Amino acid sequence: MSGSVPFARFVAVGVLLLAVLFGWTIPGCRFLNARRTTYSSFEAEQLSRENAQNPLQVRGDLDPYQVWETTVDVVRLYFDRIIDEYPCQRSGETITEGLLRTKPQTGSTCFEPWRRDSVNASERHYATVQSIRRTAKIRVRHANGHYIIHVRVDKELEDLAQPSYAQLPSATFRLDTQIPETTDPIAVQDYNEGWLPQGRDYALEQSILNQLQVRLDALSHAQL
Repeated sequence: MSGSVPFARFVAVGVLLLAVLFGWTIPGCRFLNARRTTYSSFEAEQLSRENAQNPLQVRGDLDPYQVWETTVDVVRLYFDRIIDEYPCQRSGETITEGLLRTKPQTGSTCFEPWRRDSVNASERHYATVQSIRRTAKIRVRHANGHYIIHVRVDKELEDLAQPSYAQLPSATFRLDTQIPETTDPIAVQDYNEGWLPQGRDYALEQSILNQLQVRLDALSHAQL
């Protein structure tokens, strides 16, 4: 009987720790969401609380190099790796179109406050319990005397046959008798294999657009 007392205490301590962890998760994510706009060098009050236009129009007399570098800096606030980058450049009287695409990135959870791609509490909660990833595609073109910046962020959910680390019970019989095909281990895996599209992440798009608007407006006023 005495041996069950330490075990009961161990279980009670474990339940208490889980309760504390769960209790911190919800207010913690909300706190991080409230302070998310202060991650950049701009203060929170400088960011617009209204929806920015997508595509975003910017003054066309700005230097294309500065516009592009500002765009790259903002994207790097949210994504770690860029796999395709074709900067907009001036060629005589023409400004070429710029294109940027990021590598798919796993969504930030409640336990990663230093990451910014989950822009609100609900997104952080969702990324904590599900495997999601995001990919950004930015297009910058010059037309009608303005720079036009298109921002698109796509979100995907991992497609698993069963929950991770789940094991089938011993009484379960497999009905499929198909021999699995062998694959070349050296072959490059498709980025989209095993992921289900979940539509666009409009909240993250707005966050990127707001950052771009503030920084490019500051750049415009500095040149006046």
